[in-house]
Amino acid sequence: MHLVLLKTAQRFGISRKVVTRNKIDENLKKIYKMMKNHKINYIFGCSIERKKLVDKTIKWCIEKLELSDCIDLKILVKIENLGDCWGYCEQELGTNNYTIAVDQTQSLRDFIMTVVHEMIHVKQWFVNEWEGDGEEEAWGLQEQLTDELWKDDVL
Repeated sequence: MHLVLLKTAQRFGISRKVVTRNKIDENLKKIYKMMKNHKINYIFGCSIERKKLVDKTIKWCIEKLELSDCIDLKILVKIENLGDCWGYCEQELGTNNYTIAVDQTQSLRDFIMTVVHEMIHVKQWFVNEWEGDGEEEAWGLQEQLTDELWKDDVL
């Protein structure tokens, strides 16, 4: 992860010294700042093929969940071995910057369904509407939306 972060930071003109001296979270904030007017995604920790699938899935979700007019929406995706969960989504407080992490050990369908599930959470946070912790809605929609994504021949 550190090497990928370093390469991405260098791509945005952040010096190697800054990346290696600071914590990863601080570097992610710098990358978010450099992502102005970008909707997606700097995907860490996966093959090019998986990256393309995640990119297509997120773009489809942005359209399907009616987030396409949200100019300042920024999504960072990390693919890693999470161990104790399939994925999670976090919002950077006071911004429309979101980090989605997805466990890389899942089957392809479950992997894509997890991305869809986490994008439902992005929508919930973005529009500030959910009941409880938002899981009931995300669990209720994830399979239906994943089926639609496949039927739409997105992947």
